[in-house]
Amino acid sequence: MSLRPLLLGHRGARAIKTVPENTIPSFDLALTHGCDGFEFDVRLTADGQAIVCHDPEVRGIEVARAKAQQLAGMPTLEEVLIRYQESAFLNIEIKVAKLEKIVPKLLRDHPPRSHLFCRKCYALCICRA
Repeated sequence: MSLRPLLLGHRGARAIKTVPENTIPSFDLALTHGCDGFEFDVRLTADGQAIVCHDPEVRGIEVARAKAQQLAGMPTLEEVLIRYQESAFLNIEIKVAKLEKIVPKLLRDHPPRSHLFCRKCYALCICRA
């Protein structure tokens, strides 16, 4: 049996500057380039949507005060879970505390068939689907 390291793309294929990080095309590219999965960040919009986003502000819009429709083009956590639940190791970084109830519910509704790693600044949770 040969062991190899787990290869994860940081925010997808972040090094490829022609593809925006934390997007479906970036996640697809990371997998195409041979990664086992990817790390991505999740924030909460004012209308309660868990969206994939690293920074608290995007295009001059504060994510926590915006409605999801104002952040068009940014995938939701649910979209990512559905699309990659069978094909990728998901490393989810939870950026805000209010996601503590939303993320577990979405994971129950769309359980990854591969491995999953969730983390936040003050708590660590390792789950195996």
